[in-house]
Amino acid sequence: MIRSFADKVAHDIFHGIHSSTVRKQLPLPLVQIAERKLDLLNAVKDLTSIMELPDHRNDRFVRGGKEKYVIPINAQWCIAFRWNRDGIDEVEIKAA
Repeated sequence: MIRSFADKVAHDIFHGIHSSTVRKQLPLPLVQIAERKLDLLNAVKDLTSIMELPDHRNDRFVRGGKEKYVIPINAQWCIAFRWNRDGIDEVEIKAA
């Protein structure tokens, strides 16, 4: 379950808010992909099940900088997050 966000873009996308900040950073087709992936991320129970999500092969699930896991949105953008046993923290949308 997602517990916290590191940026306003990820927060707004997760909550279905298409704010001006979101629209400036991502085009609508990528916002829709990010919404779907954030919903899936919110539903997972453990780190292993993230790798079993559709469209996520083990070789595409890699660690990013600052000890965060990364799920690609496309070649340019990704969702980064910190995993701990209590949930998912510091979720952000960032350039890949």
